[in-house]
Amino acid sequence: MLDAITAYNELRASERLGYKARPCGVSGLAILPSGRSGMPRTPTMLFAINSATSPGPDLILEGDGDIWHIADVPKNGVRSFNYDPATDLFTGEKYEAIPLSFDIEELGAPRRNW
Repeated sequence: MLDAITAYNELRASERLGYKARPCGVSGLAILPSGRSGMPRTPTMLFAINSATSPGPDLILEGDGDIWHIADVPKNGVRSFNYDPATDLFTGEKYEAIPLSFDIEELGAPRRNW
């Protein structure tokens, strides 16, 4: 799963390889935090923001039909992680609760007897 912690580690690894144009190398980065010239050198922002994770905008749809029954509402996720300042990398991550979107049961589809 590419989440903020994984992306942070991948950006750090690509920085260490350098941004030289190579056939299979990194030639640059397309994502920059707003108002900054690059990724922050310490993960303070990640520690503050990402211990609780929000569900995405997607819906969990189950069944068939035009009638929707909301079976469950969105829930935030919770994760813990370890950071190693010597390597400037996150060395472990564990989700205690996965973030979930709306769980919607679709009902009312006609039965088909073939």
